[in-house]
Amino acid sequence: MQPEVIKKLDHLIKINQRVAQSVGQLYVNYLNQIFSQVIEVYKMFSQCISNSINYGGNENMVKPMKALRRDILKLIQTYIENEVQFDLFRQRFLPSLQELMSDYSKSEPMARDPETLLLFATILKQDGQNLAQFLNSILGNLCTSTLGMISNDFISFPEFREPFFTLVHNIITKCTMGLLQLQQNDFTTIIETVIFGVKHEKPEVMETSL
Repeated sequence: MQPEVIKKLDHLIKINQRVAQSVGQLYVNYLNQIFSQVIEVYKMFSQCISNSINYGGNENMVKPMKALRRDILKLIQTYIENEVQFDLFRQRFLPSLQELMSDYSKSEPMARDPETLLLFATILKQDGQNLAQFLNSILGNLCTSTLGMISNDFISFPEFREPFFTLVHNIITKCTMGLLQLQQNDFTTIIETVIFGVKHEKPEVMETSL
């Protein structure tokens, strides 16, 4: 697929994002119709990105593919920010979104996008008290994977740090029941992650971790 075609697809996603922002919760009716196709496009390009990075693909192709994938995440996040009734979200959308967590975990660090962390941070912020049963999956696929990228120092992968600690912050403040049901080692990992965040010199990261 040519970069121009990818950019046209990305333009359509951006239009949808603006519409979602404008009409608010009503956008769910249209998203419900296109959601499966949007997720399939996401997974297809995510696999292409991983292949290109792993096997030395064309950087001119990787950049527009990453932009398209990121804008799909932003579109879903925009919808969630405006949703007020989450029954349909949990039934219709959440199962597919869990596949994005798995995709993030399986991808090489350079193929991941911090927008994935922001998406799930937003989901937890909006509906966290009803997502206790998904917390182990969030910890395993998102938190553990990201910690493996950033825990050796305070500077590598800087674009992931604030989204990551926002995710952890929302786990603690918005998913209390899930937090209390964690195994001891997982709960300890959360505490150690907060301590690690506070040690950062960047104010945004340190304040988010508190």
